[in-house]
Amino acid sequence: MSGTSNAFFEGLTRPRPKRNGHLSPAGVGLRSSAFQWVAEHGFPTTKDEAWKYTRVAPILQIPFEPAVSRRLSAGAIEQLTDDFGGAQIVVVNGYFAKELSSPTKLRELNKRAKVMSLAVALAEDEELLAPFLARPFQEQPHAFTALSAALAEDGVLADTKLIAEPWDIGQGGYNVGGFPPLWTEWNGKYRDTVRDFWRGEDRTLAEFASRLTGSADLYEQDGRRPFASINFVTAHDGFTMHDLVSYNHKHNDANGEGGNDGESHNSSWNCGVEGETDDLDIVVLREQQKRNMLTTLFLSQGVPMLLHGDELGRTQLGNNNVYAQDSELSWIDWERAKDFEVLTDFTARLSQLRRDHPVFRRRRHFRGRVVKGSTIEDIGWFTPAGEWMSEDDWESGFARSVAVFLNGDAIREPDARGEPVVDDSFFLLFNGHYENIDFTLPDLGAGEAWDVVIDTAAPLLDDAEPRTVKTGAAIEVDARSVLVLKKAF
Repeated sequence: MSGTSNAFFEGLTRPRPKRNGHLSPAGVGLRSSAFQWVAEHGFPTTKDEAWKYTRVAPILQIPFEPAVSRRLSAGAIEQLTDDFGGAQIVVVNGYFAKELSSPTKLRELNKRAKVMSLAVALAEDEELLAPFLARPFQEQPHAFTALSAALAEDGVLADTKLIAEPWDIGQGGYNVGGFPPLWTEWNGKYRDTVRDFWRGEDRTLAEFASRLTGSADLYEQDGRRPFASINFVTAHDGFTMHDLVSYNHKHNDANGEGGNDGESHNSSWNCGVEGETDDLDIVVLREQQKRNMLTTLFLSQGVPMLLHGDELGRTQLGNNNVYAQDSELSWIDWERAKDFEVLTDFTARLSQLRRDHPVFRRRRHFRGRVVKGSTIEDIGWFTPAGEWMSEDDWESGFARSVAVFLNGDAIREPDARGEPVVDDSFFLLFNGHYENIDFTLPDLGAGEAWDVVIDTAAPLLDDAEPRTVKTGAAIEVDARSVLVLKKAF
């Protein structure tokens, strides 16, 4: 669609005053070239292979309106920021706000570094910064990277949630962890690792730990926080969670493409039989595997994304590419969902646990060491014997079990009102082994007794006798299950 002309694009390219009073030559040039590229090449259409199932044309008829600037007082900023002993640099809607930043500390910082807006930085050292801003546009030129480059300087996206599905066909299309600050990403590595861990693949424990704790290896280096990781196990493309534990292979014949469509590598495990079965042992194992992955998902740092219907046992009968199906294959069977009320209730309990406890949704990455206000590390990793995990333990190819301690007294970021956040402490006991394992709770000085609040091997926990485990005591964790314990006292 060459020569783009529409309400969205016309509003987007309309000149707007710069709030900092500076016009960066490099920024103006980048913005101009990016808009020119979009004008010449247009937005993707259904004729483009990567977009043949997605229509963006309706968006182009909606007039674009820039975000409304918000004014913040110094008092409000003080409530929102954490006194961590460093310089306080405040950015409002994408712009450095000097009047709200801490002047004394900024003067100290200025002895070692310059603090300025992006526009001023580009004006003073254009050759240093401009290539970095332009790189995504230059390396992968299409309408959306061009627009991202064009808008990089004017803060118009500052109040917008930017979520990337960071893979595409072609060379360099897979870009998990590669998007710039402000962006969050569907974490495909999280999906693959969680699937592999619970189906019993070797040498997955170390990466499983990284994904569980917010994927700092992917997002922390450019300043992004745990919420940059959109965690998921299943999505609209691929198997549902029910099918993930029921099929080793895709079954896409109904799509009329001879089974050639859809991903062939699904990291799935059918638990012993392909497809639906009446074998009670297999049915029980499949339901437990679902609970294992859901527990991992809801208690991981980052943002959980649940595929619709996974909590209802929705199946596509092994079809992992239902884009062409407007039929019972892709619909939710509400009668069938009644058979999965235990799963639905279990998912609701997980969601409530996450909502009630900020230790599962920290705003910053773990440090792995003692922090101010606590005498214990913010997180700890232990073998089932209750010993600290060693390098050899992490590197062992057959290691599939680990105990994780989450310190509710060591959350260093304040809440939205600037108040300290204090939560309960938890142990998460993961047993990915095919046999039951005894776990010993280490004595960290964090508590004397611990209540079992989630047991994926016993989904009707509310109907069971309460279980409390003393520090230093052992508790048996069923094969392929998760036990979550909360500090009692």
